[in-house]
Formats: sequence, structure tokens, C-alpha cells
Amino acid sequence: MKAADLARRFRNYDGWLPPVVADRLAENGHLDELRRLAERGDWCCADRLGRALFERHEPEAAIRALRPFVDTGWWPAVRVLVDFHDSRGETDAAIALVRGALGKGSPYGIERLAALLAKRGRVDEAMTLLRPHAGEHVVLNALVELAGHGYDGELTVMVREQMEADSLARSWNPAWSRDAALVLATLLERQGQVDEAREVLTRSAFGEHCVYVNAVEQLADMLARHGQERQLRDVVAGDGGEHAVFRLAVWLESHDRVDEAVEAMRPFAADGSPNAAAALAELLTRHGRADEAIEVLRPVPRLMGGDPEWLVGMLCRFLVDQGRADEALAAIDDLAARYGHMWIGLLFERLEVLARSGRVEQAIAELHAHPEGADWYGSSRLAGLLVLAGRPDEAIRMLESAGDSADLAVLLIDQGRVDEALALFATEEAPASQENTAFWRQFHREGRAGD
Repeated sequence: MKAADLARRFRNYDGWLPPVVADRLAENGHLDELRRLAERGDWCCADRLGRALFERHEPEAAIRALRPFVDTGWWPAVRVLVDFHDSRGETDAAIALVRGALGKGSPYGIERLAALLAKRGRVDEAMTLLRPHAGEHVVLNALVELAGHGYDGELTVMVREQMEADSLARSWNPAWSRDAALVLATLLERQGQVDEAREVLTRSAFGEHCVYVNAVEQLADMLARHGQERQLRDVVAGDGGEHAVFRLAVWLESHDRVDEAVEAMRPFAADGSPNAAAALAELLTRHGRADEAIEVLRPVPRLMGGDPEWLVGMLCRFLVDQGRADEALAAIDDLAARYGHMWIGLLFERLEVLARSGRVEQAIAELHAHPEGADWYGSSRLAGLLVLAGRPDEAIRMLESAGDSADLAVLLIDQGRVDEALALFATEEAPASQENTAFWRQFHREGRAGD
């Protein structure tokens, strides 16, 4: 087992179980199967097995499962074990692991090693480690971690010098410079130089033709921390706009000034900002004002550009929670009429409303009738509806026809047919032509799971 091979296979899981399948094995307690596949070199299974064993308070067994991968110096594996040792206060063990990875040529881990050394009070070593890398993006956050240990002045000078050198160099990297400005502002604030930190962030946040959102948010957060409400409202009223108003609203809510928070956000939602509308709706809902939240959301999908289904989905969830499923369906149909068709993403929101309101068979029929219902993403959603309708065998047959191995395997595992599920991945490696398909299917599943 070599780090380069692990990195290559990690790109499309060739020869490994897809993460969603390994997850399902762990969730259903099939640790012996995960162990068997991990011993054959499957990192996805080793990772899930290790995490499951940590959760069961079997650290020695977890370390044994991860060790062959960690010993290659491959950073994703090293990081899992470092996180574990760090969470248990075993800092020396974590330090040794990172040093081992760096010694094997890993380009990652400098920042983590510096933070771990500082945690053990070995700040001098951490500074010695970082000085040669001060101009590299990866160490910026580590410099912040070292603040407060007597090196604040040197750290501030170090970042300033690198920013100046970068601005003069032909290879000027604006992204690095902007991020360095955030670090510099953090260091200045920790030294009590709030006004200078504000100036640094303001210069970074508002360029000639753009707004740097991270700098706006950090500026707004800093103003809120120091109770500088007037200055924060000025940022909101200026180019900071909705990126700053979120922070103002959080600060006002934390001071029991909910009505003021609502009024601060309302103009941005009314102008059609989906993010402002969603944040305002969540704020109103937290304070028992669900009907107001619904009215805030209702017009925005028709005003916003891009992909409005995520926001109409939020509106529909609020409506269904209030027992108003028919209104939710009407909102979806209205949006479809406005765009001239019911696209598949919008149909998925409609199916969710139908399923949550007990109309699963209608949802199945509508998905069958849609032109994209037979595509792999439609098949995946259809399988879930069939299971919900108590028809798992039909779902299995449909996924077999669609050739969706990962979703089929998950369903087979849920039905207790683990051997059949694993047999779907008995080939040694996926053909290179399947790399993009494997990636995007996994991406689709992970995105859906995070909704």
C-alpha cells in the first residue's frame, strides 16, 4: 500500500466501496464486513470502521484498522487518527503522527503540527517550523493560533512583510493577500488595536469592482463583538449589504431586540435576496412567527435568479409543518407555470410535499410520468418512494434495471441482504471511463443528504 495509490483511488473509489455504502454497513452494525474489506485495502471501509470503533470506545481496535493506511503517510488517513488523538488530549501521539507524514513527503500537515506544538507549550518550535513558510497560504491560520504566546508582535510583522512582498511581486496572489489581511486583522484585534484592524478589513473588503465577502463578515463580526452598533449599521447601509446584515441581525437577536433584527433584514428579503429571505424566515420561525416567515418566503422564488427550487422547498416545508400542503403544491405549480415547465429539481420538491402529506402513490405516479423520471437521479428518488410505500422488492428490481449499484446496495443492506449488496462491487477496479459518473453520483447523494 502506497500513498500515491491511495490518492489515485480516492478520486473515484476504484476498488473500494462507495462511501454511502460503507456508511450504511456501519449504521447497520456490519463491522465484520467493513473489517474484511479494510484489510484488503479499502480506505472507505477502514475509515468508517475506525470511526465506528471510536464511537464504541474501542480505540485500540480503531487504531489497528487505520494503521496500515496511516503508515503510508497519506494525509487523509493520518488526519483521521490525529483528530482522534487530539480529541483525547493525546497531543504527543498526534504530533508524532504528523511528523511521520511530513517525513514521508506529505505536502500537508505543517499548519496542524504548529498548532499541536503550541498546544503543548512548545511555541518556540512552532515558530521555527512556520517561519520558512510564512508566505504560504496553508500556514495563515496556524499563525493566528500562535497569537497570545508572546510572539504577537513578530507574527504581525511577519504577515505585514509577506503582504508587502506579495503586492510587489510579479506573481501577486490576490486571494492570498486577502486571506492574509484577515489574519492580520485578527492579530491586531487580539492586541487591542481594533481601529487598525477595522481599517485593514475595510480596505480588504471593498475593492474597486468587487466585495470580498469573508472580509465583510469578519469586519461585521468584529464590530458586533465590540458593541460598535453604529459602525456596523453603516457597513450594512454601504457596500456590506446583506453580508453584514446577517451579523447585525444575530447581534440584535442576542440582545433580545428581535423586532429590530427583523426590520434590518426585511429590505434585503423584499428585494429578492434568497439568502436574506431564508435567514429572515428562520429568525421569525425561531420566535414563533411561522406565518410571517411564510409570507416573507412566498414571493422570493419568483424574484430570484438561478435555481429557485431550494427556496421554494424551504417555503413548502414551512407550509407542510403548518398543515397547509395544498398551498405548498400550489406554490410549486405556480413557479413551474412561470418558467414554462416542471423541471426535475422542482418536481423533487413537489414529491417531497406529496410524500410528507401521505400521498406517496401520487408522488410515484408523477415521477413515472416525468421525462427525466427514468434517469439515474430519478430512479434513486423513485426507489425511496417505493420503499416508503412498502414496496422494497419493486424498488430493488427497478434499481437493478437502472444499474445504480450504490443505491441498490444501500437498499439491499437495509433489507438484510448484505452479501448481495457487496457482490455488486466484486470487480477489482472501476473503468477509468466511469470516474466522472462515480464522482457525480456520490456528489449528488452527499448534497441530498445534507439538505
